[in-house]
Amino acid sequence: MVYEDLMKILQNIENISYLEIAKKCIKYNKYELAEKFLNNEKSVLVKIPQYLQLGKWDKALELSLKSYDLNVIKVVLDKIYKVEEPDNFNRILSNFPQAHTAVINYFKSIGRPKELDRYLNRQKDQEELLFIALENFFKSQDKKERESYLAEAKQHLNSAKNIDFSFYKNYLSDLENSLKFKKTCFEPEMKRSKNVVEPVQLSTVVTSSAIKNLVVSSFEDKSSLILILFFE
Repeated sequence: MVYEDLMKILQNIENISYLEIAKKCIKYNKYELAEKFLNNEKSVLVKIPQYLQLGKWDKALELSLKSYDLNVIKVVLDKIYKVEEPDNFNRILSNFPQAHTAVINYFKSIGRPKELDRYLNRQKDQEELLFIALENFFKSQDKKERESYLAEAKQHLNSAKNIDFSFYKNYLSDLENSLKFKKTCFEPEMKRSKNVVEPVQLSTVVTSSAIKNLVVSSFEDKSSLILILFFE
């Protein structure tokens, strides 16, 4: 009854800060009481650090997503990731499908490709894994590595459900055939193309979402496909 009794007293006080009361509760290890007072705080953003301190990941993540602030979302994800084991992290995130894109961008920003793969596999997002494999394919300049990434892409394609299987099967087949030829074989055709744009370093700018766009555009335009495949 402590909370109810305190609320009766606090209702008669103007400009009361439930946030400050919650902080005091946390200071004296009254975590359950702190959470109850936090629920009365109207400001969303100021509550998030307190929920993180209490280890209330679900509430912190829910509020950060409602804020639509990418920096706040990243801070919350970073805190959860550093405290929880990978499997627990993935389990927590499985309750928030709306955070899917933010989680992908988070792992990319901190340079954790293995953890990203683990997360995507748990979420059964084979399409995203397919495009990450293609992203790595285009970034690599090593033939064996490219063959390995291509094999990964095929594996994910076979498990993907929400994708045009026939289209991407043909596309991967084109990539596989391209590895059998040397770059110099295509240089004359590149020179003959009137609409060739200055090539960019895919290794620094390519992303899995960009790969998806490149797949579609290059499949429609064979000359562009040749350029994309053999840029250095």
